[in-house]
Amino acid sequence: MMETDDLENKLRRLKLVHLTESELTAYCDERLAPAARARAEAHLKQCFICKELLLLRREEQDALSGHEMTTEDVALIERLMAESAAERRAPTAWPVANAEGVPVQERLTEYLRPMVAS
Repeated sequence: MMETDDLENKLRRLKLVHLTESELTAYCDERLAPAARARAEAHLKQCFICKELLLLRREEQDALSGHEMTTEDVALIERLMAESAAERRAPTAWPVANAEGVPVQERLTEYLRPMVAS
C-alpha cells in the first residue's frame, strides 16, 4: 500500500497538460469524440485555468452569436485590408509572407472571409 506522502509527492511531480485552444473550442461546440470529451471533462474538474478559459470562450461565443455584420463592420475590415496592402508596399520589418510564401493580406482575407459571410 502506498503511503500518503508518497502519493502526494507523485502527484506534485505529475506534469499537468492543459487543454489546447482547439480542444476548448471543440468542447464548447460539442464536437469532441466521446473519449476526448471524457478526458476534457476530467481535466476541467481539476484545472482552474482551463475552466476559466472555457468560461471566457463561452462568453465570447455568446456575445458573437447575436452579432450581425453591419456596414460599419464591413467598412472597418475593408479599411484594415487596404492599410495592410499599403503597408505591404512600404518597406517594413514585418514579414509579408509566411514560410510557405503566402502573402499576409491573402491569409488575412481567408481568415476574415467566413466572419464577413456570416
